[in-house]
Amino acid sequence: QPAPGNEQHQLTDRGSILNRRIWSTFHASPTAADDLTTCAHSLLASEQNEVSLRIRLTQAQQVIDTAECYLAAAVQDARRAGTSWAVIADAARVSESSAQQRWSDLKVGRLLAARLPAFPTAADPASPLGASAPIASTSCPQSRTGHKAGAARRLSRALSVLYTQAGASLEALAAEAGIPARELALILNGRRTPSWPVTFVLTSLLNGPLEDLKNLWELAQRPPSRPSLTAGEAAACLHNALRGLYLAAGEPSLAALCEGGALPARMVNAVLSGIHTPDWPTTYRLTALLGADPAIMETYWQLLDYAHLAAQRDAAGAEGDEPK
Repeated sequence: QPAPGNEQHQLTDRGSILNRRIWSTFHASPTAADDLTTCAHSLLASEQNEVSLRIRLTQAQQVIDTAECYLAAAVQDARRAGTSWAVIADAARVSESSAQQRWSDLKVGRLLAARLPAFPTAADPASPLGASAPIASTSCPQSRTGHKAGAARRLSRALSVLYTQAGASLEALAAEAGIPARELALILNGRRTPSWPVTFVLTSLLNGPLEDLKNLWELAQRPPSRPSLTAGEAAACLHNALRGLYLAAGEPSLAALCEGGALPARMVNAVLSGIHTPDWPTTYRLTALLGADPAIMETYWQLLDYAHLAAQRDAAGAEGDEPK
């Protein structure tokens, strides 16, 4: 457990990491402004068409929530541009301390994470960070549900490893992430699958590898279907997912991982470093060595295979189009 005197410092550091990752993921101010315009137009249309009071009040609340998100994003942009808290406080007509408290890195990052556009989820929209779903259980390890459940367990295990490495208290981390401590315990114990916003927030607060866990989360939710990926992009997805499994395995030493001789340590290092793209037999054996069902990696490897075939087809077509 962290020392009591370090708790506020750790909270600030983790909030800064979360805020930087949000900034690098998408530009929140334009997105929030566009959303605010859409929400306002919807409310106006409902008012003009005399839609039910329940719907109009719900839409009005959406306008309020989106406006709050825009305020946070605008302050974040200003801070990134070097604007002082004194100037921000004057513009918002509040005290400097109130501005710092209202738009701290942690609060802004958590608020904007709920609006991440990259990975939509079927989570309950009423939950600010999306509801976590129970991990499905199945007696058929080769079923699609079984693949999702296996990936979900690996995702929870990876988050648990990051949590242990960070040395954070459960209550403090849950408070920072904006979820109940009991919910966090269920996630870390592999009994709940977090939504993507929750996964993003937890991974960022624990300073973990977002891309690696993003691919595990995707496998846990649905089979990825991205036929337009280039071979390089598909290979990156495969590498990220394998590194996510490596993290979930507790990041064992290469010597321990390859002790049985199933794979050379040099090859495994090259794969995990993104230098070497494995074939399917190597992917299968490495996934098994990492304690996961190799079937969960089939989709990513098939995407890579499809990308290679598409590239070969396009190259053959280009050659056929050349004048004789």
